Amino acid sequence: MTRPAFGPIDIIPLFDNAVEDDGLLSFEISRADESFSQFPAEALTYWVVADGDNPVDGDDFTSVALPNGVIVFEEGDASQILHIGLAADSFPEGDETFSLVIAPGLSQSPSRITGSTDVVVLNDDEGDPDDLVEPIGPFVFMFVNEATGSNFFTADQGEAEFIEENVASFSAQGAAFQAAPEGNRWAADVFRFYNTDTGSHFYTANGAEKALIEENLDGFVYEGVVFQTFVDTVNDETVPVYRLFDGATGVHHFVTDAAERQGMIADGFADEGFAFYVDALIG
Repeated sequence: MTRPAFGPIDIIPLFDNAVEDDGLLSFEISRADESFSQFPAEALTYWVVADGDNPVDGDDFTSVALPNGVIVFEEGDASQILHIGLAADSFPEGDETFSLVIAPGLSQSPSRITGSTDVVVLNDDEGDPDDLVEPIGPFVFMFVNEATGSNFFTADQGEAEFIEENVASFSAQGAAFQAAPEGNRWAADVFRFYNTDTGSHFYTANGAEKALIEENLDGFVYEGVVFQTFVDTVNDETVPVYRLFDGATGVHHFVTDAAERQGMIADGFADEGFAFYVDALIG
């Protein structure tokens, strides 16, 4: 007897306990049933639903989003193995919960769910979740270079104080944003160059771009890693730093204000997209 397509699905966890530092959760997705001897080809969509009193979120997974995807059964296949990656951390968050659900076809259709299982991810970090204080990165101070109109950034408070006291052409603007906290798994270095041709500074979090500049632009002097940034948005406070180029002067400008960016584009600046991402000021 042939099993009908889109029949019931069993989701069988292949682990005793889900612990956040385990790294990988494996599930057997089974359409086996003793009453059927043949299995047709079919595609199923799976996705994670964050539910319960302390639900997971995207940061708990290596995908940095709630996992989802498609499982393809070839004709005759009775089961498939599905792997979902957990992201390790060092913060006590309490046990977290989610449901893994499956529906026929190529879209997430809650009304057509044919299989589900509930999972509790056990916290393995010491401490009281109620006492958790999310780490924040250092303040990044901004100066306006009055000679070029460009912005200068530093997370070194000593450097910021020295510039404020000794460099008259740099106008202090205070803290502009916060860098990524040390040890954040999505952090990347921000490299600073001094453009000797324009007297302005250039920033990039792209290692390949850094290498290209060092190999090809003699007028750019490398000044090292000045702070850490995020490679993408990671929470509600993360904002992009936009990069624009003034073809008339050869100066790059870096701004966080979207309206300022649009105004500069209207004035003829070339939009070079997102340079990197940072945390907006907290408090």
